[in-house]
Amino acid sequence: MCDCPLCSGKISDDRCDTCGYTIDDGVYGDCRDDKLENKKFYTDDTRKKELSRALLLLKSAQLYDRNRQDVISTLSSSLTSLQIPIQLEMNTNIILNDKETEIIITADQLIEICDKDGFITIQRPEIYLRIGNAFYLMGEEEKALEYFEKVARDYPRNIAALYNRALTLFSLERYKHSLKVLKKIEKIDPEFRQALYLRELVMQIGTEPS
Repeated sequence: MCDCPLCSGKISDDRCDTCGYTIDDGVYGDCRDDKLENKKFYTDDTRKKELSRALLLLKSAQLYDRNRQDVISTLSSSLTSLQIPIQLEMNTNIILNDKETEIIITADQLIEICDKDGFITIQRPEIYLRIGNAFYLMGEEEKALEYFEKVARDYPRNIAALYNRALTLFSLERYKHSLKVLKKIEKIDPEFRQALYLRELVMQIGTEPS
């Protein structure tokens, strides 16, 4: 057993017992997660090919693939090519290009088709976190919240899901709701730096917009 690179919980059978994080080659391929090892860096030409391949895989899965384990594998590998972190930061500033945006929209459509009972959320919560973060970066905060809330429902102690949700609520100026989520984080990890900083901002602003 080893420590989870996200929440420092215990890993058993390649899955974190606390937050549900799964370790595999696809997850470790993310080159924006500083907490992870074995990062992949691509040349521009290789990256364009990776994005084209990811989009093709997702569209093919929409048409032909109903085996959800295969869908999970397709989603994981495709989202890795986007280089989107599992946890947002206050200063996260990633601009998605047209093809990356199309990948997220296609992944969202695939999940709507294949995951009506939440099987993928339970098996691979980081897939939902990456898609939610992408929608946040695209300025679609309400859509992002849907993904974060689904993960938090199945993994109520998942720090990344809770923090992403609190930050999104803050962006939507729903300060009371954001503070409520931050209090949940404090109970799980009182020393979580990003949550402490965000809470200070919420307390300074103090009121909902009129």
